Amino acid sequence: MFVVDTNFDIKNSVAFDIVSGGLFYTIAADTNFDTGTTEALAIDTWGIGILTVTTAGVGTVTWAGVDYATEAAAIAALDSIAVPAGEIFLGYVTVLTDSGATWTAGTDALQGGTGGGPSDDTNYYAVCGRVL
Repeated sequence: MFVVDTNFDIKNSVAFDIVSGGLFYTIAADTNFDTGTTEALAIDTWGIGILTVTTAGVGTVTWAGVDYATEAAAIAALDSIAVPAGEIFLGYVTVLTDSGATWTAGTDALQGGTGGGPSDDTNYYAVCGRVL
């Protein structure tokens, strides 16, 4: 459901409905989740960020700000990332740096995108019903 959007950001490929706080929301297809420009990963490491959306449908990626040796270690740290106030948790993304290079959000593309040093691996995980 989540895919690369214009090289550096993330989008949902289909519209979907969610319920949060007893209220019903529709998230439009192709909603952009901005990866920002501050997350920088060290050479040959994994990063993780959570995908959240406001009730107005504005998507955001909030990064852990930590480099991990493996994707499993990054995923194990998922609960340490705080959901921004007023936003709804939808899933997460993991990113592996380009081999032998650093990776910076908004400067280096996600896997499948072009620009900078694209990541060697980018995995998207939609999560339904998980509360952090």
